[in-house]
Amino acid sequence: MSAWAARPERTRCCGRWRAGLFVATRTPYPTYFAGAQFVHVLLGPSVVAVFAVVTGLVGALSGKYVFDGLRIGAWAVRGFALGTTAHGIGAARALQVDADAGAYAGIALGLQVLLASLLFHWFG
Repeated sequence: MSAWAARPERTRCCGRWRAGLFVATRTPYPTYFAGAQFVHVLLGPSVVAVFAVVTGLVGALSGKYVFDGLRIGAWAVRGFALGTTAHGIGAARALQVDADAGAYAGIALGLQVLLASLLFHWFG
């Protein structure tokens, strides 16, 4: 277990949430634990990494057509959207297409990571 997961305030919060969920759904803990192990094996870190790369590739390749179809012409909007949805690959593609789009993609990517880390810390 990582040092982050072992923090007392995190285990108390998650423990209460899980206990309430088990009571509400009448799920025995061994059943939950067996299912959690299966999902962890099925959706391990490598699968998550593959989906992140695929999402970036799809966003970078289809972004131009989606923006043209929606009649979005502002480079700042295109870049911000690509940086948020297509991760680093989308930000790199936005920078290749236009300098302003690349700048806004980088800002969006940084804000998304900052917001996700704060929300995960507060509510995770």
